[in-house]
Amino acid sequence: RRLQRAGKARGEGARGQVRDASRELAFAEARATHKVIGAADVVVTTCVGAGAEALQRAASPARALKLRPVRFPTVVVDEASQASEPAALVALLHGCRQLVLVGDHNQLPPTVVSRDAAGKPAPDAGADAPGLAFAAGGGLALSLFERLAVGARVAPRLLSRQYRMVPALAKWPSARFYGGRVETAAHRTRR
Repeated sequence: RRLQRAGKARGEGARGQVRDASRELAFAEARATHKVIGAADVVVTTCVGAGAEALQRAASPARALKLRPVRFPTVVVDEASQASEPAALVALLHGCRQLVLVGDHNQLPPTVVSRDAAGKPAPDAGADAPGLAFAAGGGLALSLFERLAVGARVAPRLLSRQYRMVPALAKWPSARFYGGRVETAAHRTRR
């Protein structure tokens, strides 16, 4: 019996050492991740990726690590009109104080595969805000960009010069969606 107890104690000792080593390794990884993320001038991620475990741990480190939370005071969301509202909000979780949404609610809306998840069209929704028509039913078809630009009437800043299309092709979308305010820069064949 004494030999069995001694063997169990040794086994528990080894397990305890493995447990302690695993814990030390996890703390070392967390410290290294925190150091890398905290030292970065810019962190680039998708909206939903901003909720990744590594960023969450950097923003809310365990007390045992004795580290200051990393904050991201300025958040830039590119193609913001294509991100569903909940996805865009994930990017704001880590100390956002200034938000820049870059996008165009007159172009592609958020991709929502399920019609039910997109929301039911509201009967009185206007044709000028198709996303609002769906989102009025409580769905995901509305981007944060569109909610602010159309719903809350926060005036977006229009970039009034385009470089991609030839003037003849650019004329129609400029007139239809932007009141003729988008002009074409000198086409590359004329430069």
